[in-house]
Amino acid sequence: MATEYNNGDIAELILAAAIAAKFKKRLSTAKLSREQIISIGDLPRVTSGEVKETLITIISNSFRSQFNARDRDIVNKRISRVTDNISVEVKIPANSERYMSAQPIGSRFSNFENIFNSATNFVNADTEIKRKVFNTQFNLKKDLIEIQGVGTKGQTTTKVDVRVDITTAGVKMSRTSSQISLKFNTGQFAQTVGLEFEKFADIFEELGITDYTKDKEEFDKAIFETYPQILGKRFSSREEVTQSNEVKALKEAARKVFTGRIKRELDNKINDINFKSTLASFIKKKATLNESGVELVKFLDDGRFLKQTFGDDFTNAITSMDLAVTIKTYTRNFGPGQMMGDETDNPTICIYTKGGDPVQDLLIEFRYRSDSQKPKGQNYFLIKMRTLVMAGEKLYTLGATNE
Repeated sequence: MATEYNNGDIAELILAAAIAAKFKKRLSTAKLSREQIISIGDLPRVTSGEVKETLITIISNSFRSQFNARDRDIVNKRISRVTDNISVEVKIPANSERYMSAQPIGSRFSNFENIFNSATNFVNADTEIKRKVFNTQFNLKKDLIEIQGVGTKGQTTTKVDVRVDITTAGVKMSRTSSQISLKFNTGQFAQTVGLEFEKFADIFEELGITDYTKDKEEFDKAIFETYPQILGKRFSSREEVTQSNEVKALKEAARKVFTGRIKRELDNKINDINFKSTLASFIKKKATLNESGVELVKFLDDGRFLKQTFGDDFTNAITSMDLAVTIKTYTRNFGPGQMMGDETDNPTICIYTKGGDPVQDLLIEFRYRSDSQKPKGQNYFLIKMRTLVMAGEKLYTLGATNE
């Protein structure tokens, strides 16, 4: 049975509404006439309530809506006749659409107060969003501001979840910022999928770890010689998949490679400046697909947000820091050198700040975990293995201001 909604879908929808609310809220007539000099800091803040009002309108119009807002004439201290158009369209899976469309619309918003707070805080603090809002509000030119939620429905060629495009006087601006890859309660920003050895080894080849001949032979012997039908084997439930001997064997075989060759190679390379430069490029590519203007934004449960733009400061920060590598065997780490929590059977290797804590000072981790796949129209499940690339909070702080 499909879940009622996905938090990532809802976060994308709310962020799109928050950006629209920020663009359509214009400087008051009183402040316009009172202030001699108007700067970005004078822009009015939007409230969570205004974001909700905007979202109700968007949902009520089949998850798309148009808003108009008139420019402000700074020189003559008046509201201009020039009108900007703000277009919003969000495409999210049907189950999340149904959940948020429950009547009366808005009745379920209270379940997502933390997301509303993060989205509201983001649009009020983010320098690039505010710069765009300021320029379109005071340029006395007709602007088309297009806000598109595109990330969770059939995305294959981009990491962007929410796009912001601006066309001024018929000329579309370059996408140099505010193309947002949004994360909520997850650090995952890349993955490979498959049971074969190459599927999880390939992700490390971009870091210069390539000589796997012996490892592959041992992996194939442990998996495909022992379980020759593994690729097509059918299971009656997801639980049967995760508890199967095949999955246990896959994780054990992957663990040997993680704790063996990959750990040794990373230990040898980790503080070589060329490797750290390669690592920075690897992270940027996996997070953005090297698409211009892509920013990684993470909403936190407490209403805060984190942001990484992957500029030169990010690369410089990685190349200048001391790093360490460790194998993570527990689901939670606490304190330098201390491990707490339940032991995990997901092979995980962490790169973090040397001398720090593998969780609190985590840059990225690679995690091998089991999943299941139910073919369309069938009543059975197949094994699906993922190698995830996960961002730690440290990644968001490198060369970033979170504004």
